[in-house]
Amino acid sequence: MAIPCDVTNRAQVYELAQQAKAEFGQIDLVCANAGATTVGRLVDHGDADWDWAIDLNFRGVTHCLQAFYPDMAERESGTIMMTSSQVALSPDWVFNHGPYVAAKAAVLGLGLSLRPEAAKHGVNISVLLPAGTETEIVTSKPRRVPDENGAEFEMNLAAPKIDEERPFFLSTDEVAQRAIAGLRRNDAMIITHGNARPLFEQWCDMINEAYKKADEFEIPVATNNLKTD
Repeated sequence: MAIPCDVTNRAQVYELAQQAKAEFGQIDLVCANAGATTVGRLVDHGDADWDWAIDLNFRGVTHCLQAFYPDMAERESGTIMMTSSQVALSPDWVFNHGPYVAAKAAVLGLGLSLRPEAAKHGVNISVLLPAGTETEIVTSKPRRVPDENGAEFEMNLAAPKIDEERPFFLSTDEVAQRAIAGLRRNDAMIITHGNARPLFEQWCDMINEAYKKADEFEIPVATNNLKTD
């Protein structure tokens, strides 16, 4: 049953949940998947652009959680898949869609932080992290942010190269099959593109380097010379 719904509108998502429960009874699987991006430099993003990107890509997910998760937790069963993105694990890989990257990183953090709590209520939480997928997100869906130079997506030329022997763009059916396999295993994170590993490894190297530098900030603990009886 198809029900049109604007996931940026919390009231509509609640209505969707009520209609679905009335039609099917309990809801066993929720995929919070709606998303699209802006294209343009951050300096050219206005308030409306930020609101649109965050409301769709992050708040759309939280609205689904608010509408469906409590019932699942109460009856102690159900599965929720929240769609993040490969860019959450390699945020400097693609330029000119910063709000989307920020929102997808927030989805990943929310999903992983919610998973232990949900498990106590018998609810499975998985985060889907696809890379290139053959959808209309790059053609008809982006919200184009006006700028003088007609900004488009730009790849970070310093990023590691993707294994070209495996396809970079997958069909929606292929991504769905991998998502279903991950859900059946109750994976915390479902990564669809194994050839994107070098991007994540570079990010890990950056983080490890930052931790090494943090060691330089350590201040010796002062000795407490006070004596007690």
